[in-house]
Amino acid sequence: MADWSPQYNTVKKAKQTLKIVLIQPPVEDFYDTDMRLQPIGLCFLKASIKKALPKVEVVILDFHTGFGRQTLAYPKELNYLKEYYGLHDRSPFSTFHQYYRFGADYKNIAEEVLKHKPDCVGISSLFTPYYREVIKQHER
Repeated sequence: MADWSPQYNTVKKAKQTLKIVLIQPPVEDFYDTDMRLQPIGLCFLKASIKKALPKVEVVILDFHTGFGRQTLAYPKELNYLKEYYGLHDRSPFSTFHQYYRFGADYKNIAEEVLKHKPDCVGISSLFTPYYREVIKQHER
C-alpha cells in the first residue's frame, strides 16, 4: 500500500498544525436508536488521520447525543405518511406519530464549530437517508 503522507509535507510546512473538525450531526427521523448515537466512523477516521499525520489536530464534535429532541414538520418527501401515522397511538406496538430532530440546533452547531477555527470540517452521515442533515449543516 502506498504511503500518502509525503504529499502532505507542503501542508505541514505551510502551517505547523492543521486542524480538522469532524461533526456528528443531529438526526431527523421518527425515532432514534442507540446505534445511531455512536460516532464510530468518525473515531476510526480520527485514528487513521492521527496515525498517518500525527501533527494534524483532529476534534470530534458530537451534536447528536445529549441534546434531546425537537418536534419538526414532516419533510415534504414523507408527507404521504401522514395518512398512515396521523393518529397518536400510545400502545406498546405504536406506529410513528411525530417527526423529530434528535440533537442540537444547526445554528448552535455552526457557532460551536467556528469557535474551533478549523482548517477543514467533515460532516458524518451514518445512513444515506440522513443526507438532508449534512446539507443543512453545510449551508450554515
